[in-house]
Amino acid sequence: HYFGETPASTVLCVIKTANMNVVKTFVTSTVPDYLASLPLPDTLEGWLELSQDDWITLAPVLFLAVMFVLHISMAVLPSKGARVNEMHQMNEAKVVHKLSVTDIEDTGDKKVFCRCWKSSKFPLCDGSHTAHNAKTGDNVGPLIITAAGNKKSK
Repeated sequence: HYFGETPASTVLCVIKTANMNVVKTFVTSTVPDYLASLPLPDTLEGWLELSQDDWITLAPVLFLAVMFVLHISMAVLPSKGARVNEMHQMNEAKVVHKLSVTDIEDTGDKKVFCRCWKSSKFPLCDGSHTAHNAKTGDNVGPLIITAAGNKKSK
């Protein structure tokens, strides 16, 4: 072993070196040799003349190429996005709740409405946004409407 090193650290150094040599050989020799051995035709007509065995040989590379293109296109192209409402009035085209100002004034207090769609008391807030925010990193909170003249805003 090397001066000042324990036998265990020498073994670890050899393992690390051996692992990097395996990676280096794979990247610099095995992959290029594999790619060079693929039956890639020079012309468009050559693709039509490939045998079944040639197509089977090309299948893993073609699969990876298609997956790469799909991955890139999913990152670049706009998507519809995830559904926000996953449990309330799913059979409706649009969920709408109406509340008159007198309903709030009659209580003399305030109404707290859910904006995260997670509340079990929807459309009223039950605090479910706290767990949602902790899970997703979101910062959604309720809509609080107070009666006119009510000094309590929170």
